[in-house]
Amino acid sequence: MHVSHVATKSTYFCVVRVVKIDRRLHDRDMSGWFYLLVFIPYLGGLILFVITLLPGTPGENRYGDDPINPDQGQLDQVFR
Repeated sequence: MHVSHVATKSTYFCVVRVVKIDRRLHDRDMSGWFYLLVFIPYLGGLILFVITLLPGTPGENRYGDDPINPDQGQLDQVFR
């Protein structure tokens, strides 16, 4: 395998990781800028890991519907 293939795959997986963590932070109603915590040596990665383990905000938040129960926001509007 050539070095360019390794670099391409590594770049792809890094981008995918950042996108997935960004989506998880949005589930917690947090900005994607919190991903910059990984640049704090030792502690930043641990803090981000713990944040990703916590449950998301229930119901709709500023980033959209609840991914576990996406129809809940629509039901609330119907029964108001």
